[in-house]
Amino acid sequence: NCGTNQQFTITPSGGYSVQDVLVDGISQGPINTYSFNNVTANHTISASFALSCLPNTWTGATNTLWNTPANWSCGTVPAPGANIIVPDVSNDPELDANVTTANISLASGATLTIGNNTLTINGAVSGTGTFTGSTNSNLITNANTTLLFTPGTNTLKGLTITGGTTTLGN
Repeated sequence: NCGTNQQFTITPSGGYSVQDVLVDGISQGPINTYSFNNVTANHTISASFALSCLPNTWTGATNTLWNTPANWSCGTVPAPGANIIVPDVSNDPELDANVTTANISLASGATLTIGNNTLTINGAVSGTGTFTGSTNSNLITNANTTLLFTPGTNTLKGLTITGGTTTLGN
C-alpha cells in the first residue's frame, strides 16, 4: 500500500548472527529490524549472516551422540569442514553418522568414538586425546597428523591417507 510503513525483522538461525543489512544497497550494519516509512517507491533489503560461535566445542551436555545440537557450544551440529574442539568431558562424543571436519583438537582424556561410521579429517589433529574404532570404522586423513587410539581398541575397517603424513600410535 502506497504511503504505509513496512517493518522487517531479521532473525538469524541458531549459532549465527546478523553480519550486515543492506537497504537499497547501503550498509546499515548488524541490525535486527529495519522500517521503511511512508513507502512510495520500490526498495530492496538483504541480510548477511555469520557463524557467531567458532570453533564449535563439544560439551556432551545431553548425551554422547555427535548429531545432537545441544551437545555443542554453538547449539548446532558442526557443518562439514568445520574446526572442532573436544575437551575432556563425561559424555565423550560418538559418531552417529559419517562426519567430515577440518582441524580437530582432542584434549587429554577425551575420546572420540567412530563406531560404524566414517570420519574424514581434512586438517590437522591436535591434542593427546584418543580415537576409538571398530571393525566397521573408517578413518580418512587429508593432512599431516598424529592419531592416537584407545589401547586395546586399535581397530579400523579402513584407513585412507590421501595427503600428508599420518603417524599412528597409542
